[in-house]
Amino acid sequence: MYYDFWVEEIDLKLMEKLGFQASCYVSEFRDWGSYSDAKKENDLAGVVIKAGNMKEFRTKIREFRNADFIVLDSRSEKTTEMAVKLNAVDAVTFHARYPTIKKMAEKGIAQIINFNDLLNAGDKAVENNLKLMQRSVKLARKYGAPLMVVSGAKEKMECRAASDLIGFGELLGLTAKQAKDALTVHQEALIKRTKLKDEGKWVRPGVELEDDTSGSFSGGLV
Repeated sequence: MYYDFWVEEIDLKLMEKLGFQASCYVSEFRDWGSYSDAKKENDLAGVVIKAGNMKEFRTKIREFRNADFIVLDSRSEKTTEMAVKLNAVDAVTFHARYPTIKKMAEKGIAQIINFNDLLNAGDKAVENNLKLMQRSVKLARKYGAPLMVVSGAKEKMECRAASDLIGFGELLGLTAKQAKDALTVHQEALIKRTKLKDEGKWVRPGVELEDDTSGSFSGGLV
């Protein structure tokens, strides 16, 4: 079962045909109200937080801290590093280096590998983006940080089959199993957490709530 956790226009029949069990609708929402509207129409909804500094990040994270999936899309290494230390996001787009990538492994925060960053890049940017992705894959494998390979599709025409994204992961240096895991493992953990949130059983990492019929439930991804 594979999941594409960054799609900005979801066609359920198309995604099923492309080999995905589920997809996450992701957007840079203007406020919680617009996010809530999207959540009503999608089983999974994620928010992209764009922030150039920590002041901007803190303002936005307060608004969207309860989203199903939170991605920090920042060009600032310092902002990414601080967001990771605070354990305030689920994934980052900045191609993290040591020691941030090690901290991501400790906290279960994923490195995003976005196919769309190559698809829509200019000729000169493709080579640079490819090198950054290969470096991220190498560091994530070394330190054990989660990887999420996503299509980043902004429209239906940009959606890619699960097999294409698996092949993309292999091109970047992952084994076949690791490439498949990059479309599965972290996503399933997030889906589980979302279910617990919806049921009112998720509090925060390390805290458990007892359920009379199903045992204990713990929050967080680590």
